[in-house]
Amino acid sequence: MLKIESPLELKKRYYGQLPQVIKRDGTLQEFDRSRIERAISKAFKAVGEPLEEGVLKDLCDEVIEKVLELKKDKVHVEEIQDIVEERLILHGFAKTAKAYILYRKKGRSLETYQRP
Repeated sequence: MLKIESPLELKKRYYGQLPQVIKRDGTLQEFDRSRIERAISKAFKAVGEPLEEGVLKDLCDEVIEKVLELKKDKVHVEEIQDIVEERLILHGFAKTAKAYILYRKKGRSLETYQRP
């Protein structure tokens, strides 16, 4: 069974180093590893590529490391998504990266459509 860390557990693990996330609508929220894990899992599922728990954990850990390397108090969701794409491609998951890119595009278009 996949263990997804809660935002509180994640904060404890990284001792408050994680930045807040600036959402597309400009609001701030706490960094939530589970959102990254869900998005990556959905991308793998969309292309029918198998995903081992260890691979998911490693990808998410790398994304968090890269976010921490930015040394920012606040990071835009788009920056995090760029890092996810980069990590997928770097590890040879090109089909999954393409599915993730399409997922992002869908999210942006829904956001645009929903704005008044």
